[in-house]
Amino acid sequence: MFVIFGVAVPFYFLMSVNRGFLQGKNDFKGLAITYQSEMLVRLGLTILLLFILKIDPIFIVAIGILVSLILGLFPFKMSSVLQLAAGKIDNHLSKQIKRFFLVTLFYELTQIIINNSDILLVKHYFEDTEAGLYASLALIGRVVYFMA
Repeated sequence: MFVIFGVAVPFYFLMSVNRGFLQGKNDFKGLAITYQSEMLVRLGLTILLLFILKIDPIFIVAIGILVSLILGLFPFKMSSVLQLAAGKIDNHLSKQIKRFFLVTLFYELTQIIINNSDILLVKHYFEDTEAGLYASLALIGRVVYFMA
């Protein structure tokens, strides 16, 4: 599963850059197509593969995510990427960018730890069934919290 996700990471970055270009050019139709194709392919392909293939569902979900990220690239404008003028960033701005990335990295890591530490503790100290029930309830609670 993690190997499949590792293969998917470059496609995720390309898709994100493509979406940034589409949003920057106010091409909201193209942007919407990338989101819709990604989600519909992920859902449809994963459900289809669950019925066709007799392998571990975790691998099927990972394959569905990988394929959806690849198809989420379209419409992809490589000419937009190639037309960017290479420029130099002054030293002060470069330091600000690095500082921003470090603060964002620290924030994201602490959020991951905060949001998942209870699941790890429950998984370690509870029986499998009780841990699964807790994880399900915690996920529902997080959905309600973040939706609000």
